[in-house]
Amino acid sequence: MNKTNQSRTLTGILLLLLGLFLGLISIIPASAVEDSLNIPRWILYFLALLFATASLLAFKKTEQRASNLMVAVIFLSLAITGAWIALRGSATSFSGGVSGLAPDINLTLTRFAIAAGAALNLGLGIYAARRYFRK
Repeated sequence: MNKTNQSRTLTGILLLLLGLFLGLISIIPASAVEDSLNIPRWILYFLALLFATASLLAFKKTEQRASNLMVAVIFLSLAITGAWIALRGSATSFSGGVSGLAPDINLTLTRFAIAAGAALNLGLGIYAARRYFRK
């Protein structure tokens, strides 16, 4: 196995483990985890799907059509997660910002930046899905 294949395999394993970890967290009984989660469980499902799909891409080279589908799943999962954070994320979870600006303005700018990233991911996901469905 050459260095590139070893690297891809290691990356695939790490991504798969992260996806499994997030998936397990999302199915643990509510009382054990609910207090420590700042996001709903369905967001964890999308993140687990994202990392599991990314691990498939890393493990082996797939045909172009299958790769387009996996990339679409990844970008659409990122778009859904980002949209939830931008629209429903707790204001206390955001930190940083532009010094000198009021906290409300910084919060609005942060939500706008995250929403812009979600919109970009949505566009890329739709593009990849269209490539998948195109003959």
